[in-house]
Order: sequence, then structure tokens, then C-alpha cells
Amino acid sequence: MLAVTSLIFKRLRKDNPRALLLKLAVSSSSVVERPVMKPHTLQFYRRPLPPSCIDFASAEGKTIFAEALATGHMNSFFKLSSQYRTQDEPAYCGLTSLVMALNVLEIDPGRVWKGPWRWYHEDMLDCCTSLQLAREKGINMEQFICLARCNNLSVQAVSGSSILSLEELRAQIKAATLRDDVVFVASYSRKTLSQTGDGHFSPIAGYHEGRDLVLILDTARFKYPPHWVPIQTLLDAMKTVDPDTGRSRGYAILSSAKNQPSLLLFRPSPALTIEKDKCSARILQFAKDWAKYLNTQTSTDQKEVIHMALSHLKDLKCKKFLSVAFFGLTLPYEVNKVSEQVSGDSFTVHCPQMGKGEEKVTCLIKNLITELESLDTFKAVKEFFIKEKIENKSEFLSFIQMDGLSCEADSPYVALVQTKLSNETACCSQEVQDKCTAYRKLRNEVVLKESGNLKDCTDCEGALTIRPEHAATLFLQVWPHMAVNLPPSLSDSAAQVEESSGSSSQDKLTLGSLLKEYVSLDLTKSNGRLVKDEINTIKVKIGELLTYHGQCGTPPQCCSPLA
Repeated sequence: MLAVTSLIFKRLRKDNPRALLLKLAVSSSSVVERPVMKPHTLQFYRRPLPPSCIDFASAEGKTIFAEALATGHMNSFFKLSSQYRTQDEPAYCGLTSLVMALNVLEIDPGRVWKGPWRWYHEDMLDCCTSLQLAREKGINMEQFICLARCNNLSVQAVSGSSILSLEELRAQIKAATLRDDVVFVASYSRKTLSQTGDGHFSPIAGYHEGRDLVLILDTARFKYPPHWVPIQTLLDAMKTVDPDTGRSRGYAILSSAKNQPSLLLFRPSPALTIEKDKCSARILQFAKDWAKYLNTQTSTDQKEVIHMALSHLKDLKCKKFLSVAFFGLTLPYEVNKVSEQVSGDSFTVHCPQMGKGEEKVTCLIKNLITELESLDTFKAVKEFFIKEKIENKSEFLSFIQMDGLSCEADSPYVALVQTKLSNETACCSQEVQDKCTAYRKLRNEVVLKESGNLKDCTDCEGALTIRPEHAATLFLQVWPHMAVNLPPSLSDSAAQVEESSGSSSQDKLTLGSLLKEYVSLDLTKSNGRLVKDEINTIKVKIGELLTYHGQCGTPPQCCSPLA
């Protein structure tokens, strides 16, 4: 080939343009003849849908859509398609399905996503399980339910083994697809659909009555497009067993939990989350020890009951029975210290400000703290702390901290932690400090729309001080003190105590029954609307977390509180 080309070149004049073109062609052919380097890693661009699935965008899929739309069973599709996401991580199908549902149902996260915007993203789902674990292994059905309830959703969950018939599942899907205020999320095995992979979550966005097909909005759009599948196939896929839990998969119908307002200042600590392979024995042991102690007999004096409970709580903390925080602060904070030898004695929370002519969130947070301090529980707690040393107070303050949150610009919360008030150097970069500043200014109407206009609102002048009294009062108000309010696995110790004593909690005045009665009555008679909403919402979230912890079983006998 090259010899023939050289002969042609000799016959052509050097200034002939055809010679130049021929040279370029020869040059490019020599490049093609070079060996091509193979990639070091295997790569995929989507997968072909198996015959059991019909591509939503195909001609047949479009026809099915039009026919389903005419029957009204595509009403759920439009809002879901508006919030349709591709999961950010290969194992994020559960989190992404939940984020779609949260944004479809217009749940205000009460936190800034980017800039001034409050919007749900997978990285904000830091309840019930760690994001790192979700990123590596995904989540199971129990974690999905816990996360949904922790983020202000009402959940009707059904396991695959509990679905009695195809007609039952069909009725639920038909009812859900007629509405746009609920989201039906299926947990199923891809293998049953002849797809690659196994456990998966995705929303169901439509139903075709004539052909008995459901529309799956697959969150792994890089792998499979949205597709129609027979409802019988979906049922079979939901009845498969999840090896992570040993239970069948299933579905969850999600709706807005109207009784759970957005939190203003306090929230369950990310430190309460657990990993499936490393069940938090300390939290389980603490819950059992606390329930066991509360079954002791006591007097009926309210202050004495609260003081006894706080004294035991202090002992548990000092003995390191629980080394994590119960609560976190939603807003950036600073740790105040009275000396280098003493741990933090209070937190300074910087209140966000709003523009002119608008109600200041600062005022709402100030009112929340004022309402909390007006509770009889707080007054009794404050009296208890008068006799306490600063070291013991700090044990209670450690109930509130920002465990598990990093000092990074992309963190869902950015905590500006300062070791001294006199030292203005924060642990974060200037970029993060700017983000914190914007967060304070723009976290405006995060509170409830129902709050209305608060009269005689006093500005907190940019900062509030959170002390051990606030932490202890919050714990007494939200923790489920009675054994009957705890998950079964956490109630065993209390039940054993009652059985051994030969009487039930109804036959005697126990510390737990009185404590529950006092704090509940205290909140009921309070006129503080903000503190009621804050405490009642945290109660729901703490309950979900404890239920999730309880599903891990009894702590190992070899587990020492100091281990």
C-alpha cells in the first residue's frame, strides 16, 4: 500500500493540492493501524430491558400510557415525573425514592440545600442509618420506613409476605395512582423481573387496568428506563426475601404527616443512627437500664421525681453508659468554655435574620426557648442544677452536640465550632463560614405556616444561649419513659422487674409512671405552641429511632458499658 502511494507521489507535482490530501490520508491511516489501548475497568451504558418489561418511551409504552391516562390511573405520574431523579450513588435507590416522595408531597426539610433553597436531597437523610452505610450497601425496608417517618411522612407499610392476594395489591395500586397526594414505593427484587441486580426501590407512577400493568419509575435511569411490568410479576418480586433482614420486601404508601411540623432548633442527633452490622449496644443497654430504674417506687412530689430521675441520668452519663448525644442543634453554634480545664458549659446559637418587612425567625426561636423555660419541668430541672458542679452540668450539655457532622462545605449542616469566644478563628474554611452566614440569614420561614404572627416578639440580638437545663428538660419531655411506650425488645427489663415484684405498674406509683404523667401534663397545660410542636415532633422521631435500634436485638452479654 505504501509503495503504491510513493509511486503516485512521484508522478504528482509538489504543488498539486491532491498530493497534500493524499499525504493527509496516509498519515491518518497510519494512526488507525496503531494498536488501541483497552480500558482498565469494565464500563456499561445502560442495559437492554428484558421481554417482561415494556419501555415507557416505546410506541407500545406510549399507547399504554394514553390508555391508562384516560382511566384516571396516571394521576400520580405528573408530580412524580416532575421530581424524577437519577440516584447519585449505585446503592441510593431507597434514598432517591424517598427524596422523590418528600419533594412530591411538598415536605419542607427545614434545612438549606444550596444557597437560600430548602429542598430535599439524599445527603439530608441522616436519620436511622448512616449515609456512609447507605452509600455502600443501600437500605432495607425497615430503614426506609424509619427514614420516612423521621422526615415527616406518614407510612402505610406492607411486607410482601403479608400481601394476601393479587387483588389486594391491585386495589392498593389503583387507589394510589388515582391520587397525587400519596406516593407508592415498591421494594422488590430485580431478578424476578429478569433484570440484573437484586434488591431495589422505585416509585410506582401508573396503572393500566386493561393489561394489568404498573409503571415503574426506575431511579437507576443509567441502567434501565421507566418501564411497564405485569402486576403479578411485581407481586412476585415483592415477596422475595431480603437477605439483610431475613424478611420479605414489600411496599410503602407515603403521605404527609400533618401532625409533624418542621423543627426550629432541636433535632435527634445523627449519633443515634446505627449500622446494621454494628448494632448500638450502648443505646439498647441505656434504654433498658433507664426503663428498669423507672420501675422503682417513689413519692408523688413532682420536684422529687424529676430530681431522682436527673440524679440517675447523671450517674449513667458519668459511667459512660451512653457516649453519644441524644439531640443536635439545627443552627450553627459555638461552644462556650469557662476555663481550659472544664468542658463546654453552654452553646451559643446564632439566630438567622430575615429581610425588612418580614417576620424574623430570630423571634420565633427566642419564643421557643422562652416557652421551654416557662415549663414547670424546666424550673424543677433548674433547681436541681443549682446544687450541681459545673462538671456534672456539662454531662447534661453533652446530650446536645453535632456528632457525625463534618466541617465541610458540602455538609448538610455546617457547625462553626469555636473553642473560645475570644478567638474568632473557626475550624472551617472561609467558604464554609460564608455558607454559614448565608444559612443564618436565609433560613427564614422554616417554621410552621400555622405559627401565625407572634405578638410582642423580642429579638434575641443575634444569639441564644443553650444550657444544660435545656438539654435535660428536652430529654425528660421527649424520651419514652414508660416501658409500654418502648419497643418490645427494650421493654423486657421493665417487664421482668414487674413480674418479680408480683405487681404491675398500675398497682403502684413508679418513678416512670409519675414522670410521664408530670411532663405530659406540664406540656398539655402550657400555652407555648412552638415548644409543643418542637417536642411532639421530636417524640415521633426519637420513637422511630428507638424502634429501629430495638430491631437489632438484645445487646451481647459481653458488651461492657466502657467497651
